[in-house]
Formats: sequence, C-alpha cells, structure tokens
Amino acid sequence: MPKMSTKTDTTTKPYKIIVVTNDKEFLKTLNNRFDKNYHFLHSQPVDNVIKKAGNLQPDLILKDISKRNNKNFQILKALKNDFRTHHIPVIIVTEKEKPGNIEEFFDAGASDNITKLFTPSETRLIIKTHLELKRKIDENKEMNLIKTKFFSIMTNDIKDILIGVKGIAGFLVKDLEDNSEKTSEVVKMARILYDDSKELYKFLENLIEWSSIETSQREIKPENIKFHDLLNNTIENFQSDISQKKTNIISKYDENIKLITDKMALSTVMFHLISNAIKYSHKNGNIIIRAEAINKSSNTRIIIEDNGIGMDKDVVKHIFQLDTPHPKTIGTNNEKGTGLGLIICRSVIEKILGKINIESKKHRGTKATVIIPELK
Repeated sequence: MPKMSTKTDTTTKPYKIIVVTNDKEFLKTLNNRFDKNYHFLHSQPVDNVIKKAGNLQPDLILKDISKRNNKNFQILKALKNDFRTHHIPVIIVTEKEKPGNIEEFFDAGASDNITKLFTPSETRLIIKTHLELKRKIDENKEMNLIKTKFFSIMTNDIKDILIGVKGIAGFLVKDLEDNSEKTSEVVKMARILYDDSKELYKFLENLIEWSSIETSQREIKPENIKFHDLLNNTIENFQSDISQKKTNIISKYDENIKLITDKMALSTVMFHLISNAIKYSHKNGNIIIRAEAINKSSNTRIIIEDNGIGMDKDVVKHIFQLDTPHPKTIGTNNEKGTGLGLIICRSVIEKILGKINIESKKHRGTKATVIIPELK
C-alpha cells in the first residue's frame, strides 16, 4: 500500500495538456514559455474534444473562449458530465481580461481563468497548481484501489482459515455428540483448531496494527534510544523459539550506539524482522545483527541477516506490494505466517522517514537492511 510513493516526478512523466484553440500563436507562446515537462497537445474547437480527452486522458485542458461561441458552455458541460473526462480540470483562456459572465463559466465546469497576455510566472503557477492537485487526487485514487485490493486479498485469507476452523469444529461437535471413544483423534483435531485460531488471531492483530499505522492514529515521538537495550528486549520475546531451534544470534555492533527516533516504531520493525529471521532459519542457523552510523550523516544502518530458506526473486520483487497476493511461506519448524510482517515494517519505517531493503536467494537466506534517520 507500495508506497507507494506520492512524490511527483515530472522529469519522467511529463504533464499532458490539451489546448483547444484556433490561435496558433497562443499555442506557440505556451510551448516557448514552458519547459519539456509540459507537453501541449493541440485540438481545434471543431474537433470532438470529449473523445480526444477521453482517449488521451490529459492532466489538464486549456479551453480558448476568446471568441464568443455558444459551444463554449456546451463543451465545458459535456467535459464535466462525461465519466471519462469529469475529473480533468479545465482552465478557460480569454483575450485580455476576465469576461463579465465568468461565474457562468465556472458553473459550467471551468476550474480557473488565464489570459493570452499572461505573465509567464503567474500563469505557470496557476497551471502548475491545478496539475499538481489533479496528480495528487489521481494518486490517492490509485492508492485507494490498491488498498481495496489488498483488503480483498486479506479477507479471502481470513475466509480460508475460518473454513478450516469451522470444519474441524463441526467434526469435534459431531464426535462428542456420538460419544466417541477416539480420544486421540479428538485431541489431534482440537490441537489443529487451537493452532488455526492462534493464526487467525495473530493475522487480525497484524491487520489492525497495519491499519493503525496507515491512518496515523499514533503520534511519532522521537527519543534517545540505546540500540543494544532495545534489541535485547525484542529478542526476549523469542527465547523459546531460539532455544528450540538452537539459533545463534550474532551481534556485530557497538553496544553504545544510540538512535534518535520513535521507540515504539523501531521496536515494531525489529520485532517483525527478527521474527522472520528466526522463523525461516534452520536448526543451528545463524542470525547476524549489525548496526552502524552512516558516515557524514545522522542516519543509522541496521542489518538483520540469516542463512535460512530464503525467497525466490519474484517473491522479493513484490514483497511490499499490497495488491499482490504473497505466498505464505511455512517456517522451518512448520510455523505459519500472515504475510503482513514486512508490509507493517515498511509502513512503520516510512512514518519515521526511513528506508528498508530486502535481499534474498532461495535456500541461501535473507538480508534486511533498514536505514533509520535521526528525527529532530
């Protein structure tokens, strides 16, 4: 839910602007006064502007109304009433000054007004403002679609778990009603039911945690944190798993290293990364944890690396994409996962302005690198 970056990059994706005019000099002036990030596409007033805009999906339409024509209002209304073009802002272009009936144009669907005798800086600002606003709206729509698909994937996963729980629960009820003496079978089924219930509970916990992070329900509070202490507290949560697998935790960092960031956020990241490293490590496997200050910056690099089962490159490629179903890899001790751990990590890290990168090879382990900046 990526991120999903919301940063506009006009160097790689120029703005497309349809200019509806018969005035070739005006079109030439626009091309001369705007840089290559603004791609002006000419359309004659007699053209089918709605069809052209619907096909090209421009970021903006400039409609020349310097020549009075009843079709000006018709075109504006048609653009706003067509499902393909209603979201595209339209700026009307006048000869020297605003027309006396400017409000009628706004009522018809115009977003703003510029004149042909424009001041380059002022007009550039007006056009840029509407372009950036539309791009932000489009990005928010895209993000909502991604999140909708993500929740669809998640609810299907929950449904699959509940089907299993329901089936086993039904079996137990029938078996008990029949006064069955197959105690071992009942115990076995009860164990499966218990494990699936735990998995579902953990799944929902992670989903709630991610939702809370995404909706910014908790304020970020920077504080001075001793990494060694935070790491030890995190590892305490996994002592049983570490002992069972005889996992070797190898620390390679200065015990006095400190970070200035949100403690709960950093704890969440470390919890999920260490949990994954242990889950996918073989018996007697090694997990190496490094932390170091990055030269000439106030950032800290944290690396958690294991020599466990690893992942295919296609899984790594889509590991942070909300709208891609993730294969639920079973741990080396048959531990089940929710597939949400790394997505939660990415969301948390973005909230504290950091970065995360995952490298992995099948049967050769996984390396998670996190950059944590100093929060002022």
